[in-house]
Amino acid sequence: MIKKFALAAMVVLVFSCAPEENGFYAEIEGLEDGKQVFLARLGDQNNTIPVDTTLVENGKFSFKFRNNVVQEINSITFEGVNGNLIIINEGTPLHAKVYKDSIRSSMIEGGENNLVLNEYYGILKSLNEDKLALQEEMKAALSNSDQQSLAQLRKRMQDIDKENIEKRKELMKSNLESVVSLMILSDLMQQNNITNNDAKETFASVSSELKDHTLGRNLQARVSKLNDTDVGSVAPSFSGPTPDGEELALEDVLGKLTLIDFWASWCKPCRVENPNIVSVYQDYKDKGFNVLGVSLDRPNQKNAWLKAIEDDELDWYHISNLMFWNEPVAVQYGVRSIPKAFLLDENGVIVAKDLRGNQLRAKVAEILDSE
Repeated sequence: MIKKFALAAMVVLVFSCAPEENGFYAEIEGLEDGKQVFLARLGDQNNTIPVDTTLVENGKFSFKFRNNVVQEINSITFEGVNGNLIIINEGTPLHAKVYKDSIRSSMIEGGENNLVLNEYYGILKSLNEDKLALQEEMKAALSNSDQQSLAQLRKRMQDIDKENIEKRKELMKSNLESVVSLMILSDLMQQNNITNNDAKETFASVSSELKDHTLGRNLQARVSKLNDTDVGSVAPSFSGPTPDGEELALEDVLGKLTLIDFWASWCKPCRVENPNIVSVYQDYKDKGFNVLGVSLDRPNQKNAWLKAIEDDELDWYHISNLMFWNEPVAVQYGVRSIPKAFLLDENGVIVAKDLRGNQLRAKVAEILDSE
C-alpha cells in the first residue's frame, strides 16, 4: 500500500467560513455527480480496511475522520478511476482539489504531517521525471550505438538514484515525530535502499507514539527479523591472525568490493570453487576487488592450510585461528557450512551472499564494470 503513494501540485482553495469538523473536504474536477467515493484506513496487517462511502454532489465530497487517533493513514479511491489519494488524519480539517484524470496530482492542505508527506511525494516525483528523461536519452544513444554516451547516462542514472535516496533519508531522519518517517522507512526497506543497521537505528529513534502506530507495529515485526549478516547490514567487524602471525582486521582490506570467503583445506567443495574465485580476482583486482579468506582448518593443521593456499594460487588476504568449527569469525557470522561467502561494498555493507561460479562474476561485473 505504502509504495503506491504519489504526489501532486499545490492548489490553493477557498472554502466556506462555516465551522468544519475533523475530516476531509474536497472539490473534484471531471467526476460527475452521483459517483461513489470510498474511504479506507491502514489495518494492522498492512491491509486496507473500508471505513465509509459517499457520493459526489455539486462537484464536491467530504468525509469525517475518527477522533483521538494518532496520525492515522487513510486512503481515498473513486468509482471508475485509477489511483488513490493518501491522507493523514491529524485531528484537523483537511482540504484539497482533486482531478479525475490525475488523482496523484492532488496535494492535501492542512496539518504538518500532510505537508511532510507532500514534500516526500515531491522527491519521488522529481526522481520519476529525471529518470524518464534519462531513459529517453538512453534509447537514443542505444539506437545510435553510442556506447560512450550510454555509459555516461548509466552513471548519471546511478547518481540520480543515490541522490534521491539520500534526500529521502534526510527527510525521514528530520521528521522522526511524523508517521511519514515510517512510510519512508518502509519504502526504503522494501526497495533495499537502506542498510539493516540504519533501519534498526532509525526505527529505534522514532517516538513511542509512532512505534505503537499501526504502521509502526508492522515495521517493528520487519525490523526485529533483520540480522547482522543479512544483505543490507554492515558486516560485523573482526580480526584474526595471518599466516605470518600478524593481526589483520576486515577494515584493513576493504576495497571497492570485498569477498569474505569462509573455506578450509579439507573442504572439497571449497577447493572446487577456488579456481572460479581466482579467475574473478585476477580480472577485477585492479578495479578494487579484494578477497579475504577465513579458514576453518583444524588445530595443528597450519601446514595443510598454507599448502592449499599455495596449490590453489589464492593470492589474497588470509586469516585463521585454526579452530575448526570454533573459528571465532565463523561463529560470529553464523557459519554452519562451507563454502560460505559474503560480498561487501566499499562501506562494508553486505550486498550479496553465497555467490558461486558465474553468479559471483556477474555480480562483480555489474558493480565494478559500471564505474
